Amino acid sequence: MPLLSIPNKPRLHLALYSRPKHPDEPHYALLVTRKFSHADCQRTISAVKFHVKNTILRGPDGYISQPWRFEHVDIADLAQESRLLVCVTIGKVRSLEKAQGAFSRIAVPPEADQDSREDGVFDCRTWVRDALETLRLSDSSDAVSGLREWTAVEQQTKEYLARKKQEGRWNASSSTMGTGLVPWFDLLTGQEIFS
Repeated sequence: MPLLSIPNKPRLHLALYSRPKHPDEPHYALLVTRKFSHADCQRTISAVKFHVKNTILRGPDGYISQPWRFEHVDIADLAQESRLLVCVTIGKVRSLEKAQGAFSRIAVPPEADQDSREDGVFDCRTWVRDALETLRLSDSSDAVSGLREWTAVEQQTKEYLARKKQEGRWNASSSTMGTGLVPWFDLLTGQEIFS
């Protein structure tokens, strides 16, 4: 679904995906969807995903690299999104154009510079952190409103993920396994939408 065609009251979400090779370190992404509620659990929910990913590239000289690249992807049905663990609603999108513009401007350093960052790290988590903090601190409430500080957003999201793991959400014997519903918590209302 094209970003600008998301109907009424879009929401911004932090999404955590499983990484089979690194089970304790999820992949971070941002999603924009329409506003929905528990009553929508039988409906298809489309989204636009913003994230950075690294892809193995082989140069003409045979040199192999893994540069990080910004990507935004239209997702027709979140229930079909592989490895999506949890989503947490973190803001109200007031201007889709401004939000998309802000995300596309968050710097992805060239491969040679990725280790020279101030904190020594660049990955999907730091890109999401930088994107959200840039929006929150840049007086961009005309793009996204309701954003909290990154440390609070990340802590609450990780706590929600840990709670779902403790409840056995992804165990083969779980009654929710294979339902297609992603656990979803709304930080704006303090309520769980889908369990």
